[in-house]
Amino acid sequence: MDSFFCESDWIGILSGCLGRYFRQVYGEGVMGKRMNIALYVGMLENEFSYAVCEGAFLGAKELDANQKKKNINKINKFNEKLYHTVCERIEEGKIPLIIGGDHSIAIASCLASKKHNDNIGLVWFDAHADFNTFETTITGNIHGLPFACITGQNGNELSQFFDGNFFDPKKCVLVGARSIDYPGEVNNLKKAGIHIFTTEDIQNLGVKKVFDEAIKIVTDGTEGFHFSIDTDVMEPKEAPGVSVPEENGISAQSFLEMIQLFLNEKENIKSMDLVEYNPSYDKNHQTLKIIQNAMMMIINSFENKSKEE
Repeated sequence: MDSFFCESDWIGILSGCLGRYFRQVYGEGVMGKRMNIALYVGMLENEFSYAVCEGAFLGAKELDANQKKKNINKINKFNEKLYHTVCERIEEGKIPLIIGGDHSIAIASCLASKKHNDNIGLVWFDAHADFNTFETTITGNIHGLPFACITGQNGNELSQFFDGNFFDPKKCVLVGARSIDYPGEVNNLKKAGIHIFTTEDIQNLGVKKVFDEAIKIVTDGTEGFHFSIDTDVMEPKEAPGVSVPEENGISAQSFLEMIQLFLNEKENIKSMDLVEYNPSYDKNHQTLKIIQNAMMMIINSFENKSKEE
């Protein structure tokens, strides 16, 4: 696992599968020169982290289609290490940004944040709900279960390293959804009481209106929120570099606009994820360029906050 983090108190960046693409985003040596951000690289079983964070979905294709717990032991092993690494960064006073990798890494990142910030909400910005359980999953892919896991819907089989309180579903929002498994995942969401804003809601109501409603939910009576961003929330014609594309997504412009609106609430952001970029499916670096813009927005927001302090 490559680990990138600021020397300031404001942001820490951990990278899983995007470690080797991080330099493509910023260029060799650019981070330290342009942003006053030191680059720290700590190798932690790099081959393993690459296989799980980048290749868990692809590797799952080699397994029995009826297997309901694909790669569970490797993912649990990786997430336990990621969980403790994120906890260490938080204890150092940093705000972690975890770069994936498929969305299963959010089990570790979200729960690490929850361990140190018990009363927080959650924004899950994703085309998929990721709210299956082992009983309802159709594919057996673990990246379809993390949101359910961190809200306590899936027991502790994926979170045995965690001994805190799970997220309160009533303080969580799913933004950008357009692919939810029926009937199991749909019923799971209804039972939990997750607030859902679909892609259609964003397109019809506008980015700002959806943001205004979502931010109220995750900050009402909380001390902040975790912001988890899945690249596949975008229209695949604009952002093809994802493992599980879904048609009729939001535009890249709306994607970046939504991120910026949440970044305007940086005083309430406790931690972040940016996941699901898959360079194997990208075309002419279309998706990478959008991620580059998103990363610059995130870094600049917290750098500006540091200067204001």
